[in-house]
Amino acid sequence: MILFGTFAGFASLGMSLVDRRRRGAMGERWERFDHARRQAPFLQSPVSWSGAAIRLALGAVLYLALLWLHSCLFGVNPLT
Repeated sequence: MILFGTFAGFASLGMSLVDRRRRGAMGERWERFDHARRQAPFLQSPVSWSGAAIRLALGAVLYLALLWLHSCLFGVNPLT
């Protein structure tokens, strides 16, 4: 909890720090970019639905393989 909570804190604070630095360094260009980024849709449909399905299936297979091999690789069963 402490480790990942610290990571989450750094990530959330880091985003605002990066925005502040970029705003100071790039000025008006950063403002235009930030405005365009905020106007973009949050989720876009994929270019290829079949490609998205393949990537999703590969991700699930890799996740299950790591879950299955976890005790051999790291010595701890994550399901117990």
